[in-house]
Amino acid sequence: MRWSVRRGFVALLFGTLAALGAAGLTGTTGVAGAATGFGSQVAATQWTATNPPALPSGESYDDSVSCVSSSFCVATVLDEGGSVATAAVQVWNGATWTTAGIPVPAGATEVELISVSCTSAVFCVVVGTDGTSSSFLPFAVQWDGSSWSISPGVTAPSGATNAELTGVSCTGPTWCMATGIAADNMFDVTNAFALQWNGSGWVPSPSIVAPGGSDAELTSISCTAPTSCMAVGASAVGTAPLFVPHAQSSSGPGGAPAPFGFPMPGLHANAVPHAPPVDQLLAEQWNGSSWSNSPVPPPPGVTDPVFESVSCAGAGFCMATGGFEEASSTAFAEDWSGGTWSSTPIPASPTAGPASISAVNCISPTSCTAVGETALGTDPDSDGTYLAGSWNGEGWSLQAVGAPAGTEGAAWFGISCLTGGFCVTAGGLATATSTVASNARAPIGRTGYRLAAADGGIFSYGPAAPNLGAPFAGSMGGMHLNAPIVGTAIVPSGDGYYLVASDGGVFTFGSASFYGSAGGTHLNKPIVGMAATPNGRGYYLVASDGGVFTYGNAVFAGSTAGTALNQPIVGMAVTPAGGYYLVGADGGVFNYGGAPLLGSAGSLHLNKPVVGMGVAPGGYYLVASDGGIFTYSGGGARPLFFGSTGGTPLNAPIVGIGV
Repeated sequence: MRWSVRRGFVALLFGTLAALGAAGLTGTTGVAGAATGFGSQVAATQWTATNPPALPSGESYDDSVSCVSSSFCVATVLDEGGSVATAAVQVWNGATWTTAGIPVPAGATEVELISVSCTSAVFCVVVGTDGTSSSFLPFAVQWDGSSWSISPGVTAPSGATNAELTGVSCTGPTWCMATGIAADNMFDVTNAFALQWNGSGWVPSPSIVAPGGSDAELTSISCTAPTSCMAVGASAVGTAPLFVPHAQSSSGPGGAPAPFGFPMPGLHANAVPHAPPVDQLLAEQWNGSSWSNSPVPPPPGVTDPVFESVSCAGAGFCMATGGFEEASSTAFAEDWSGGTWSSTPIPASPTAGPASISAVNCISPTSCTAVGETALGTDPDSDGTYLAGSWNGEGWSLQAVGAPAGTEGAAWFGISCLTGGFCVTAGGLATATSTVASNARAPIGRTGYRLAAADGGIFSYGPAAPNLGAPFAGSMGGMHLNAPIVGTAIVPSGDGYYLVASDGGVFTFGSASFYGSAGGTHLNKPIVGMAATPNGRGYYLVASDGGVFTYGNAVFAGSTAGTALNQPIVGMAVTPAGGYYLVGADGGVFNYGGAPLLGSAGSLHLNKPVVGMGVAPGGYYLVASDGGIFTYSGGGARPLFFGSTGGTPLNAPIVGIGV
């Protein structure tokens, strides 16, 4: 099953109902499926379900989310029936989700909550639309730390009889910008509009005019300051009437019920048949006093594209994503940098089915996490599962995240990430009889690598983004050692690491835990390297003959002990799935436990011998004794190079790399 309904008339205004699927995670943890394309260096990839409580309606799920800390997030509830009785948000306190009802305008019979923005635990704004039997109007509520109240001053643009707010972004309790879409009574003309919050009420923002005056919608907005916002959506090329009014019983593609009261694509009763309009991407930039169009190139191979989400990290970088979930279409992304938009290629879906990216959140220009849905078959109406995407500043990778057994579809519609912390998703899962909210949480992996020298000296490399590098926590440099340091390993959280000596002695720094060592053990060959397990609750040591020693929860999967080697083993690395590699001094790579072989330096002329390796999402690194770095990938672009000691005078040679 893939859901065919989402978000009021915005999803309908430009030709085709969005066919978003919905479902949930496998058990209580997100199980990563196949990954494709670029390996992101800073990403949320290890997803754990944090499912909210069930709602009274059987067709409700979470649609957007905003977090300000590890103990406060707000997610909006989308009820496909639009019932006033289920107008609610869900609040995360760091351990559980709870449901809170919100006030609705007098006379409203239907309410839809679409977007949320929080700047603290005592200020949030939620926007959407409320409907009666005759029209739909923009609507907003706000949180003051103790209760929800209707936000004053929200009005539709002059001349519009139907309108809704589809995105909101706040920089503090005294400033927000909300964007939306308005239409006349017959939906012949649709216009984008914006409202500003000034701390006491909402006021109209200067008008937004799409290129050529065409019909337009804005679906998402991201503001980094009151003088810097980017709003995105789509505009229609052509003058075709878009809609025919319909009764509540109208159905969407696949027989799915239409959203409450909103019209279906089609012709007016007295219209002459003609070709439907074609969508083009729309981006509007706010400078503090006016809106201006920011031209966006069409994404290659995408039919009728519509931006679903945008996220800006600073005044000079934004990422926008979308995809209209048709068999002929695909997920896409565009980044705004240097004042211009450019397409950023998205790899093929890891499930080989149609995919859509519904939401994106960037904490820096080199760290974005996106979510959506990917179909489990080539038929766009087949069951779907969660999709996560990761941007590392140079390219994207995609990850399918499994849904619980017995569900008929899964999708994430919203995401919120905190710098150096975690991401939270909002979404839903579908069974044969109902849809329910299904959210998840994942830590943001830290990026970079660390080189260790034989004297215990440590060299750290990573991006300039604050709090994302591999922090230095101490070394053995200058200390008397029984045996030289021969390797290093970083714990998955990035805030601790190990050093290992040739006699098997293990030294811990930061949050790294000690699980044992080979110090004092009779060894056939000296220890030459180590690697931490994927969850950091154990580690491996490896000797020069390829003998592997396990500690904590490390699992033995094979070794080269007893095998004739061209060159001795010098290091090892573990994959996220638990398999591992051994590497020889000539750069030859041996893989165990399902770890894929991606290449080696075995046939290369090396200035210095290889001394270690480290796994990065999508590939791995080899390092030589002079600190030279070699990168290998699984088909996409190589893992990022952050620097090396190649060409740098060293007190002692490099002996290992930790990633």
